[in-house]
Amino acid sequence: MTPLPTVFHGAVINPQTLTSYDALPNCLLAVSPSGEIEWIVEDVVDSMVQEIMAQKGCLEAEVVDLKNGEFIIPGFVDTHTVSA
Repeated sequence: MTPLPTVFHGAVINPQTLTSYDALPNCLLAVSPSGEIEWIVEDVVDSMVQEIMAQKGCLEAEVVDLKNGEFIIPGFVDTHTVSA
């Protein structure tokens, strides 16, 4: 059985170039277990999530709903560290 992706639903800031980006408030973003983006679908309202998950063959995948104020930036690496 192929491992399922984790699917995030919410805001995505998607870099296009060094100086431009797309701000996408309602996306579905599927991330493979190895951390690669499998697919992204823009403009997905709550009522469409299950339909799109079925189309992508991911009905059993975990969906993480991002809260208001939370967002994902693909490729961003947070370099903050906590010192003891």
